[in-house]
Parts: sequence; C-alpha cells; structure tokens
Amino acid sequence: MTTKTLRVPVRAYSKDSYMTRVENKATLKALVETNDVFFALINDWNKYHLSYKQEYRILVLNEKRQLIKTLQTNSSELTDIQKIIEDVKRAKLRNIIIAENSILGNVMPSKRQKQKAEEIKEFGKQNGVVILDQLIVTQDSYYSYNL
Repeated sequence: MTTKTLRVPVRAYSKDSYMTRVENKATLKALVETNDVFFALINDWNKYHLSYKQEYRILVLNEKRQLIKTLQTNSSELTDIQKIIEDVKRAKLRNIIIAENSILGNVMPSKRQKQKAEEIKEFGKQNGVVILDQLIVTQDSYYSYNL
C-alpha cells in the first residue's frame, strides 16, 4: 500500500477560528464504512485535543471516497463551517465528512447539534457538496448521523 503526505492550504476564517495545516497519510483505500472514517480520524487527531479542546475535522474525499485532505477548525460557528464548504466547492470537490469531538465524552447529539447537522447538510446540498456523514467522536466511540 502506498502512502503520500498531502499539504493543506491555510486560510483564516475569523478571529475566533482558524484553519491549520494538517498532514495526512492518504491511502488508496476508500472510506466506505463509518468505522473506517472513525479510525482515520482517531489516528490523525491529537489525543490531548480530543478530550480537552473542541475541534471540527472535515475530511475531503474524491469520487472514489479516497481521502484527499483533512481540514481543521476550532470554531463551532455554523458560518465558519459554511465557508469551508464553499472552499470545497471552489476547489471543484464534492464529497466531505464532518466530525466534531465531544470533550464531555458523550457522543449522543443534543437537539441543537441535530438542528445544526441538518442546516449543514442543507447548505451543502445547496452548494453542490455532498455531506456523506457527520460524526461526533471521542477516543473510543462515535455517533454517526448517517446522512
């Protein structure tokens, strides 16, 4: 199996959020099952941040569901996630998976999180970006919205 390191361009979205460069090892294996996505996220996520710092990861996939790059933001603002979706669209990419960590260790979504997931899904649909799934993750478990 061959791997290569991809670099992600850095772009600031607001005072309170930022995009950081994340180096990922992309494999030829397609991310088809939610378990595959979960393990790809956990292997890449800083274990300290996973438990103590709220972050979002956006996995950008090609048509074959192979990982192209990972974007990261520490903002939970809907507008920041919408800007990321617009950037994905401008890059002529179509498939993403969004994950957020649960610093409280609870993977069950709140009513607000469910509403936000629906808003993100609708915004993606309006912009021609397919949101394959949204996940809430901890170090050893996850919740999948299975959109």
